[in-house]
Formats: sequence, structure tokens, C-alpha cells
Amino acid sequence: MEVKSIAHALGLRRRGIVTGIEAGFVMRNEVGNDAGHEPVLGGSLALQLPIFDPGHADIARIQAYLRQAQHRLQDAAIHARSEIRVHRAELVAARRKVEHYQKTVLPRAESITDLTLLQYNAMLVGTYQLLETRSDQIEAHRQYVEALRDYWVARSDLELAVGGRLVPRRE
Repeated sequence: MEVKSIAHALGLRRRGIVTGIEAGFVMRNEVGNDAGHEPVLGGSLALQLPIFDPGHADIARIQAYLRQAQHRLQDAAIHARSEIRVHRAELVAARRKVEHYQKTVLPRAESITDLTLLQYNAMLVGTYQLLETRSDQIEAHRQYVEALRDYWVARSDLELAVGGRLVPRRE
């Protein structure tokens, strides 16, 4: 928006025959035989014509503002793309961690608990070992929930950086 307004001002300045307009209201007291010391009211209009000043300094100043605004816009775009790449990498890593827990850690913890329960029923292991195995399974579920939380936080950060909702891919 800033770049457009500065470019518009530059275009007006380059085309302009009249480089500046000032309008005002004047009230002054005239002193003299004819005026009779009465206040005089009136308007004023001042036009700047580029006879001796073609406005090169103004054009150069506006061009410098335009270049600065363009550089700020480019910097903002580069920063936004960089931020999106970082958030996307975090989302991909969090998703892989969740998938690892779903496909490997949780099924393995459940099978270990089931096998320990079978061994307990056969009186091969004690109660404390069964409880320890069950505690490990609960800890694996807790870590899975934390990984899931990290995934949704990363997803919301990416949505915030993108400026909208993420659409799931159709595979």
C-alpha cells in the first residue's frame, strides 16, 4: 500500500505543471486614506509553477522513498517466507514424531504389558514388575499426548504465519 501511494505521488510530481497549491483565508487591517482602518477579509491562492525549479530534487526524494518502501516490502516478504519454512519444518518433525509413537512406541508398550501380564498369570514375574511395565506404558501414552500437543501447536503456528487455515492434501 505504501509503495503504491509513493509511486502515485511520484507520477503526479513528474507530470505536474503546477507543483504545489496552497489555499488560505486572509484577514488584515489596511492602513491608509482610502481603506478607513477597516479589516479586509479574503481568500488566498498560491500556485508554484516550475519555471526555475523543475522539481528534480522533489522527484529524487520521492524516488528514494519509493526505493526504501520497495526494499522494506522485499524484506518483509523474505522474512515471511523464511518464517513459513521454519514453521513447516517444525510441523513436519512433530508429525513424524506423532506417527512414530502411533506406529511403534504405543503398540510395543502395549504388547510388552500384555506379555508381562501373561507372565504374571503364569507366576513367572512378580506384581512389582507388572506394575512397572504398566507404568512404562502409561509414560509412553503421556509422551504421545505431549507429541500430539506439539504437533497442534506447530500447526497453529504455521497457520498463523501463513495467514489462514491449512488445507489437508488429498493423496
